[in-house]
Amino acid sequence: MLFGNTETKQEIRTTRSVHWPFPDRARGFNTTHEYLTPSIITKLHDWNVNVLRINIGSGKRKENRSFQKPKNDYEPVLKKIDSILPYCRQNKLGLIISLDDDPWRREKNNWSREGIRRYKNRLLEIWGMIAAKYALEPAILAYDVYNEPQYKRADSNVWNEEVMQSVIEKIRNHDKKISIIIEPGPWAFPESLESMKVFEDPNIIYSVHMYAPREYTHQGIRDLKALKGKLSYPGWLQMFSTSLPRYWDKELLIKYVREARRFQEKYNVRIFVSEFGVVRWAPGSAKWVKDSIEIFEQYGWDWCFHSYGAWNGFNPSFDPEDRVSLLSDGNKTTETLKVLLHYFKKNQLN
Repeated sequence: MLFGNTETKQEIRTTRSVHWPFPDRARGFNTTHEYLTPSIITKLHDWNVNVLRINIGSGKRKENRSFQKPKNDYEPVLKKIDSILPYCRQNKLGLIISLDDDPWRREKNNWSREGIRRYKNRLLEIWGMIAAKYALEPAILAYDVYNEPQYKRADSNVWNEEVMQSVIEKIRNHDKKISIIIEPGPWAFPESLESMKVFEDPNIIYSVHMYAPREYTHQGIRDLKALKGKLSYPGWLQMFSTSLPRYWDKELLIKYVREARRFQEKYNVRIFVSEFGVVRWAPGSAKWVKDSIEIFEQYGWDWCFHSYGAWNGFNPSFDPEDRVSLLSDGNKTTETLKVLLHYFKKNQLN
């Protein structure tokens, strides 16, 4: 309890919020910390984007990682974020920090029940460090605790009750007001919300990812390399190679996200589609993006398209035939980008 004017700096951190409020509707992009530059921030401002979700990771290979030293892993990453914060403040672009490629993700048996419990202390240290560092930074809007967790549904109570609850409390030790984003496992599938705990904290946002059907949205990548440019939307498509073909159109997309809609209505919570996207060479990609966003907008969901400013396979500023590279911007106003720009116009930048 605080009395009179005796607040210390730490007490101010725990009782007041200096962050910009989370937008009434977040409409933005994803990227990764390695590719953050002032020019990206300026471009997103020109497009009227109001949030940028940044997937962070230590970027260390297994053989040379400092697995027991999160500070050593993440100080260089956070310095990269620090370098663009002045541009974010200037351009009114809010940032969401999402933990993604932590070395633990590559540990053997990491998603076993005991593996999850072993990870808890490291996760607490990472988020304690980040929350303390940015407690007074207005441009940081939210923390996405873990990108696409892969625990089995049978272990959801361990992840939610023992790990996520502790991480929420750790962040709240430094920041009482910032929004905290929680994704269900496995893989942030909408149906994974069936096993999601509803936390008592009022500033929790529940997040899902949308890449359905995967064989369409990821055609030409890894195991789907031979399918590049061959699968069209709408059409008869498979979610996975083991799935039966179904006719995927807007109606089926609505059915695919129905668990997220049910969860939203049952618990009166906020839903954020923190990733959705399709490779730029997929025939009908602009239609898929338009149908997806129409669903999100109808349900009042926040969303971030994947992606801009990283590997350019999903980058809508490149034409389908452009060379695959790590260039941040293709300087093309593609049909997919036109769809996104139409909805970005709805954003009200303060």
